[in-house]
Amino acid sequence: MLISRQSIIIILLSIELMLLCINFIFVCVSLSFDDSVGFILFFFLLCLAGAEASIGLSILIVVYRLRGLISIYFMCYLKG
Repeated sequence: MLISRQSIIIILLSIELMLLCINFIFVCVSLSFDDSVGFILFFFLLCLAGAEASIGLSILIVVYRLRGLISIYFMCYLKG
């Protein structure tokens, strides 16, 4: 697994930033075309981003309690 970033927190924050940028694009397009579909997608993706952040942080807390450290290379052991 080749990942240039070692911090999982930075990776989660990057995903959140990408989702917020997509939300901003939906709102801008919705305003320019005078349509309400973009606002509906905005609220859906906002809920999705919140759920993703809470699940991701809870997984990080569990991994830290089990392993004692948080590393991107230990994520391959999270097979269900």
